[in-house]
Amino acid sequence: MITSLFTQSDFDLLVKYRGKHFKGGSDDSKEYHDLYERFKKIGDPVPANCYWKNKNWQNSGIAFGYIWARITPYGYNEDFVHCLNFSIESKKELRGLYIRIDTDYSKYKKTYNNEFKRTEKAEKIWNDSLRIISLDRAVTMTADEIREWINNYINDESIKQMFNDYIQEYPNSIPKQQQEDDETLNGSSVVNESQVEKTAIKDYLPLNLILYGPPGTGKTYHVVDRALDRLLTEMELTVLKANCKTEQERREAIEKRFDELKGKGRIEFTTFHQSMSYEDFIEGIKPEYDDKEKTLKYPVKPGIFKMICANAEGDVDKKPYVLIIDEINRGNVANIFGELITLIEKNKRGKLSVKLPYSPNEKDFTVPKNLYIIGTMNTADRSVEALDTALRRRFSFEEMMPNSELLKDAGTGEYWHFTDKRDTFSLKDILDTINSRIEVLKDRDHLIGHSYFMEFKDTNNITPEEMKDVFFDKIIPLLQEYFYGDYEKIQLVLGSGFIEEKTVEVKNLFAGGKTYDGFPEKLYDIISKDKCDIAKALQLLMNV
Repeated sequence: MITSLFTQSDFDLLVKYRGKHFKGGSDDSKEYHDLYERFKKIGDPVPANCYWKNKNWQNSGIAFGYIWARITPYGYNEDFVHCLNFSIESKKELRGLYIRIDTDYSKYKKTYNNEFKRTEKAEKIWNDSLRIISLDRAVTMTADEIREWINNYINDESIKQMFNDYIQEYPNSIPKQQQEDDETLNGSSVVNESQVEKTAIKDYLPLNLILYGPPGTGKTYHVVDRALDRLLTEMELTVLKANCKTEQERREAIEKRFDELKGKGRIEFTTFHQSMSYEDFIEGIKPEYDDKEKTLKYPVKPGIFKMICANAEGDVDKKPYVLIIDEINRGNVANIFGELITLIEKNKRGKLSVKLPYSPNEKDFTVPKNLYIIGTMNTADRSVEALDTALRRRFSFEEMMPNSELLKDAGTGEYWHFTDKRDTFSLKDILDTINSRIEVLKDRDHLIGHSYFMEFKDTNNITPEEMKDVFFDKIIPLLQEYFYGDYEKIQLVLGSGFIEEKTVEVKNLFAGGKTYDGFPEKLYDIISKDKCDIAKALQLLMNV
């Protein structure tokens, strides 16, 4: 049974203990500690481009009347923090759950009553950014619902704009040493290249990561973000995103920076496949025709992994490098990595070395600490459970499942829909309906990703032709692969508007007038795209 996270008593408790100091082992301390533990059940509700300034929910051993956690925008981690505060509030006018944009208190002078004075602009944002869930609603919400509420707040365009407006103030309050290190904060929107090139390895990010999930869930899309998280300073990430007014501009800026770093050799990209070998990935003998001597030679050539390891190890500034392996589960990982599967472990990096069999006269090979490996895998091709155990033990895994909540306008929050003269169909409802059926008939590894419904030219004016293209060019071929030869199951998923049922007259069908008892009672066929009435087909799919 799913229950709400907080109760009326929790709010009463905060009022009761406001400002009190705890004594170790007291009943008061235990009661307040229990509430603190419930806060921790919320976990980390922030999206990938943010992280907690402080890793845990805080109460500092003193009941201030609220428990809080600071969420730093865009990975910001300096002393002049601009953040979100989320908590239960005990003040009567704010009774309930609240979230708002907090300011950097270190840049304001303390007043006589130990409060912090904000600038006029910061005070306005502080007030305008406040969002409250009333007490009546708060005591009914689960931890998942609270996480979703915080996530929606962070992704709201008006909130992002407040962050961007406020961030523009920080150049005047940067500590002196930081100003000397980063010349670009004096009004420029571009970060000093020398600062970027000296980025340190971020210990809180896994060195070896695999993004996995069904097709169309944005694994390749997000691998770009994960790569930049590892390659750029927090300052550059902040400025890169803060100077973009729309999500599209932000994406274009991210992809441009990704391409720049790839051009500099800081990022390498490869795809595993069934014929990929150790010789391709690490090193091996490759035939080479010498046009001058008219002879065929067989030199030992390094593969992509050995080359990026050499570049990372030879970098005097120890800048981070990223190797991206798409479709990592499609290759024989044990074969491809060979003896080096052990060397990629975090505690073996730069310490354990081996003699490579094709180059015994070279120095022993080691995998440097400043190389990140990011893989992607499609669970429809091969389940995570089927992966080589050695690989699973050495990689962190981040699941990426279909998310129908993304099928909406970032500004208005309204879900995208397809409308014809008779009916309106929510793309979210269509995707959820299809996936609920696939999960029953197949499994969750073979769901349909949300990206299939995100490529329309104008999501406010989806044409029948565009909608038919999605089904006939993408979804139906995928289901044909999932349910190979079993068109009855495809019809159970999509309905008779896409897959028609027909009977066949068997009399005199077979040679010699013979009959066949094993002949199926019904046959199924895909309705042609030209003959499909997409609105009627969606009605049948949704059981309207």
